[in-house]
Amino acid sequence: MDNKTKKILLGAATVAALGVAGQPADAATTAVNMRGVIVQAVAVTQTRTLDFATMTETGAGTHAVSVADVSTPSASITVVAGTPNAGGFQVIGSTGYPIDLTIPAAATVTHTVTPANTMAVTGLQIRNAVSTQTGVAVSTSLAATTVTGFDVGGTLNIGAGQAPGVYTGTVVVTALYQ
Repeated sequence: MDNKTKKILLGAATVAALGVAGQPADAATTAVNMRGVIVQAVAVTQTRTLDFATMTETGAGTHAVSVADVSTPSASITVVAGTPNAGGFQVIGSTGYPIDLTIPAAATVTHTVTPANTMAVTGLQIRNAVSTQTGVAVSTSLAATTVTGFDVGGTLNIGAGQAPGVYTGTVVVTALYQ
């Protein structure tokens, strides 16, 4: 046997020995099942504007519109036109999955012509069929219809000598699956 053949046989024996030595004496395997569920994406749609109506002011004051459409202006505020009403929105998602809704405690409305003029809207509330929450999270589970309605109320803070004009703004309602 020549040197070349001896080297090949020695290399093969080394590989075989290492291969056997590298295997555990007792090995086991298993399969892990996998699963995924896709649910309908949560959607939030406005159904009504939180409307404080048209007012006059004879001094600083407030005008509260509750989630039940109850208008409560302070003594220096008079509603002269329109009907104040709570805002509304609906949440659409997959039946039976809990959803958290959040709303800030306050927002701002801005004069449409002179943006430097603003008013705060405080005490923002969300009402569903179960409860009314002020500026905090609300949890709900969607019913079989997959659409649940909510109301939004709040208090408009009007300054003495507030500039006349139209004021608009938004309040962000966030809906997330729990």
